[in-house]
Amino acid sequence: MDGLHIKAPESFARERSETLLQLRRHWHVRPETTNCIAHLSTGHLKSLLQKLIRFSPRSVYFPFEGKEITVSATEMLAECCIALSAKPLSFVPDLPTSLNGIHSFTKRLVITMFEDAWPLYGLVTEAVGFSCVVHHKFI
Repeated sequence: MDGLHIKAPESFARERSETLLQLRRHWHVRPETTNCIAHLSTGHLKSLLQKLIRFSPRSVYFPFEGKEITVSATEMLAECCIALSAKPLSFVPDLPTSLNGIHSFTKRLVITMFEDAWPLYGLVTEAVGFSCVVHHKFI
């Protein structure tokens, strides 16, 4: 379907923006945390997600507007997940395909859980199931 472009209605962008704002409020993500990682690429966000899960730090020091701010790891993890979910299409060379943000995020989350988190079997099963549902719905 090369050359096919579907334009979402303007209300879609507004609803998506409101949903992201609600998620950030729910997880108590401060605006400066959102702003300090807003410039990161999808690859950088995936790497940050993996490092947060692998090393389980208590806090993260991040440069922001010429100074370093301290962000709790929980807040940074929440913002990283939200930011990854909201990203547009990104190319995945291992799969030679492009994935939208939520699909890319769920795949990375499942991989990171297997490689780094040593989760309980039930959590992995749920995450894999969620990733499959997302893949089916958005592809």
